[in-house]
Parts: sequence; structure tokens; C-alpha cells
Amino acid sequence: MIKLIDILKEILKEENNPFGKISYHGSPKIFDLNSLDIARSSLARTVTGDFIEETASELSGVGLYVTLDLWIDNPPEWYKHVINPVYNEGTKGRQSAQKYAGIILPTYIYQVELADDINLEKYDYKDMDGQNIRKNEMDILLKEGIDGLYDGKVEAVIINKDKIKSFKLAYKAEDYMTQIFQIDMTKINAWSDVSPHNYKTVNQAIDESTWMCVKKDKLKYYIEQILGNTYNEIYNYKDKKLYSNAPKEAMDFPKKYNIKDYKFISVSESSINNWVKV
Repeated sequence: MIKLIDILKEILKEENNPFGKISYHGSPKIFDLNSLDIARSSLARTVTGDFIEETASELSGVGLYVTLDLWIDNPPEWYKHVINPVYNEGTKGRQSAQKYAGIILPTYIYQVELADDINLEKYDYKDMDGQNIRKNEMDILLKEGIDGLYDGKVEAVIINKDKIKSFKLAYKAEDYMTQIFQIDMTKINAWSDVSPHNYKTVNQAIDESTWMCVKKDKLKYYIEQILGNTYNEIYNYKDKKLYSNAPKEAMDFPKKYNIKDYKFISVSESSINNWVKV
């Protein structure tokens, strides 16, 4: 039988933590809960408390910043073209873990589980800047039994490491995805237009509306969706490949083949991280 005291305890836990229990942290660094320096004490500081040779936007802050959102809040149509199943997991928002992980490879997203009894106050608590908590403010908060500050359902800064129940690598990006563009054949008039010596013509004929960004291991599947099961690599120019369902000999015997009868696609590496679930 559930006791009233247990119900009250659960209510108090929820009131202390109005932010959320499962959150995420994006970072270009590999670390775990044991190596987490929540006070950032390992970084050298000036006499004013600012970090020496620190490139972060906040030069004196402490704590671990977490967010409820995994992915960047791009327009929905963007995710229709960037085909990666991980984007179906979690939520999207303007202060996402993906945003703070950055695009420089490799980069990582960690899942952070907060303790049930964590005590959080709002960012403006006692006029403190939640986006840049200083070491002396951290000490004040901890003495008051406050484990961190939060900004609605956007983000929170955790200053009490003991209130982090678990910290584990959830997603990683170690390479980029591959982009596919179909060629607008109304802009291609001769086989010489698709030769490796005339790549500019192909580049100008790219149909931007057909853009797709796919995982490398799924590239063959999507090429076949456009060109069919039989296709050839026409050329590979500066890491940009041109594929077609035209036969290979068409380039050598152009008079035998009408270029308008075939489709062409341009394939190259994108600048979008290939996120995978760990």
C-alpha cells in the first residue's frame, strides 16, 4: 500500500526539479563522470577568475550545462532531406546538445540522468547569471543546498556533481554524411557537358530542390532509387562523383546515345555530421 508520506516525497522531488530528469550535454571532448571537472578547477585562471587561453564564450563560468533537446531545431523539411534515423529520437530545440557539440569532428553527445532529489532554482536566482555562474556564486548556492539553476525547459547548469546519477556517451559523430543532387537535364545538351574537364557545367546544372543527405552505408540504396539498379560512375573530380544510368561507352561514342535519355546525379561529402547512436 502506498503511504501518503511517499506520495509527498515524490511531489517534493518534482518541485525541486522542475527541469527534467533525463538531459543531454554536447561536447567535442571525451570524458566521463569520474573525469568531469564541474568546477573547471583544472583550467588556469587569471587573478580576476577568467580562464587563460580559453576559447569558450563564457570566460569564468563553472558547472555542467545540460539541455532537454537532442537536435537543432531546423525547419521540419530539413530533416526530410537529411536522412538519419537518430533525428527521430529525442526532441529538437534552439539550445540543443547537437548545437553545443559543434561540427568539428569527432564530437559527442552525452546522456545525463539527474538525481531524483536534485534541487534547482531559476536562472535569475538572486540576480545570478545562469549562463555564467562564477566560482564564488557556486559556493553560495551549494551552501544553500541548491544544486544548479535552470532556464525553463531550455537548459540547466548543474553545479553539484553528486546530483548527477549517471553520465554516459549516447551519440557520436566521427565522419560526415554524403550529399546527392540530381542534375537538371534541361541544362545539359551534350556529352561534353558532363566530362571531367567541364565540371562547372555540371555544377551549374545541379537541381538544388533534389538535395538529399544520406549515411555513407546507405548511398548505394539511394543512388538506385534515382538511377535504377544499373548505373555507372562517369567521373570522380575533386572528391565529387558523377553517376548516370547511361552506359560507360556513351562518353566514347556519343553519337550512338542521346544524352537526354539518361539521368545524372552528383555525389559528394557534405559538411553535416554523421551522428550514430552508441
